[in-house]
Amino acid sequence: MSKGKVTNALSSPIAASIAAVFGRFLLLGTGALTGVIIPLTMPQTSVGLFFLAQSLIAALATLGQLGLSITAPAGISTAQGHRDSGQIKQVIRRSLLLAVFSTLAVAVGFNLFMQVLSRYEGTDLLRLLHDIAPLVSISMILAAMTTILSEQHRALGHFVQASFLTTGASLASAATVTLAWRGELHLNLDMVILAGVIGAGCTTLLGGYSLMRWYRAQSSDKPQTNIGYVSLLRETRPNLTTTVVLFVMAQADLWIIAWFGDAAGLAIYGLASRLAALVLIPLAVINTVVAPSIGRIWVRGKRRYMQRVLGVGAGAATILGLFGYLLFIVSGQFVLSHVWSSEYADAYYIFAILGVSQLVQTYAGTAGFVLMMLQKQHVAMRISVLSGVCMIGAGLLAMWLYGIIGLAVVYSLGGICQSIAQIYCVKRIFNLSTTAVYASLRRFARFYYRRKVTYGR
Repeated sequence: MSKGKVTNALSSPIAASIAAVFGRFLLLGTGALTGVIIPLTMPQTSVGLFFLAQSLIAALATLGQLGLSITAPAGISTAQGHRDSGQIKQVIRRSLLLAVFSTLAVAVGFNLFMQVLSRYEGTDLLRLLHDIAPLVSISMILAAMTTILSEQHRALGHFVQASFLTTGASLASAATVTLAWRGELHLNLDMVILAGVIGAGCTTLLGGYSLMRWYRAQSSDKPQTNIGYVSLLRETRPNLTTTVVLFVMAQADLWIIAWFGDAAGLAIYGLASRLAALVLIPLAVINTVVAPSIGRIWVRGKRRYMQRVLGVGAGAATILGLFGYLLFIVSGQFVLSHVWSSEYADAYYIFAILGVSQLVQTYAGTAGFVLMMLQKQHVAMRISVLSGVCMIGAGLLAMWLYGIIGLAVVYSLGGICQSIAQIYCVKRIFNLSTTAVYASLRRFARFYYRRKVTYGR
């Protein structure tokens, strides 16, 4: 590795793009499919509890990762830029060990918390959550590990493994829900979560085995610069804070509804948010290909190259996202009325509100990733913390006064403000623009894959 060619996410853009497209569409598509079909197989109360359980699993997994899903690829990318194979292996090994201990600690803490809370609170929601706590814990551990393994594979250039590792749980859950719907079988929440656990377990084993084979095939070079556990924890702390706050911003709306509203409101809002998430699929594909190489490209001084890739990628993602958003705005009411019952009619208006924020985030491109991958995690952390606190505070008030529609408006405006702040900071610090660029989009599509992009400064 130290003398050979360093593989990166842009050295084979066609292969990387194809793998990213299939992987992301499979992950987000099956997740959306589950959210779309499950209201047809369960009562509205159970559907609301399903969305809350999924949010809880994702929250615990985000906390258990310690931000290492960003810190580890950034360290690998930087080490590849310096052609330090020993440091690459060290970062992989130590980040995985930290992730194992942290996820186990979070799982134990969650189960103890549910045991204590269930003794003093006797609500139906807490009782149901207490019953599925063991499955939630196992699912959280597997979700956290597959995410970290996936990002490490992506940083190493293993795009097929990286793109499909995180799809196991969503694919298994979607298959279970679809079979129950087509076969008119009785389906409960335990069965759906268990299916996700089995799927995530299979992909975790496959990802770990693939990474172990790569690790053993590398030479045993000593790292030029040693990366200790304390150093990793220090570097990942801002990323942990940023990812947790970003997740809270994305999911706290469901928790606010669960606190002030009911399971029916959770079902309506959860369905709308799953549909709105489809607008972000193009940006997710772009981030999958570009984000792991940001640090490496910057270290090698290819600023113009990175500027072009980021801008054109955001432009393509914005066009596709806008098409999907307008398509649902035109046909959404018809689809909702013919597929679901009138109980879900308000999901159309919530989608329309949340979709605006998703479009702005798509236009902003990889601004947040640029801050985190180029050692400006503290800037991203401050933006996330400030916007998160404002959104949660305003969201609580809006939910109390105007219900779920008011909550959706607050969260949409908060997401827009955060994207604008990230764009401004990237421009001020690095003199880079990550926003959509349409002038060179046609030229990019014509010449980029022929390797005729200028690589100069």
